[in-house]
Order: sequence, then C-alpha cells, then structure tokens
Amino acid sequence: MALSTIQPQLTSVDLFKVDAETAEPEILHEVLTGAPKVAIHNIFVEYHGIAARKYLTEELHPKHDVHLCSVSSDRQGTLLFVLKDLAR
Repeated sequence: MALSTIQPQLTSVDLFKVDAETAEPEILHEVLTGAPKVAIHNIFVEYHGIAARKYLTEELHPKHDVHLCSVSSDRQGTLLFVLKDLAR
C-alpha cells in the first residue's frame, strides 16, 4: 500500500520502527516527505554504517531530539528520535 493512500487517514504515529539492513535512510526519507503532516512521536532506528547514522541524525534533528540507545560498533547501533514537543 502506498504511503499516499494511508496518509490521509493518519494524524499521528506513536512509534515508527525501522531496521532495514542499510535502507533506513531511504525509508525514512520516503516517510517524512510522503507524509509531512503526520506527527511521528518516536522513531526507533537500527542503523548500519557511519554515513547512515550521520544522515539520520541530520535529517531528523530539526523536529526530533536524538537519544542514543546503543552502539554495537562504530558502524552499527540503535537510535531513538523523540518528537521535540514530546521530549519537553
């Protein structure tokens, strides 16, 4: 189902979890640009690669605070992003 099909029905998402073995940036970019009016309260991401971690942090930082959950190595870990209005 295309995001544009379900987006009109959504006003918010409590938790969006992504673990896609290196495709996390592309998936989040599609979600954030395809449904910009949907408030995603918490985004939990398992990242794979330093570039992916940097991209995700830069892409999500304007609307979300970054909470580091765990780092398995310099190239893999999990991050939790919390919508700034909720983190206060």
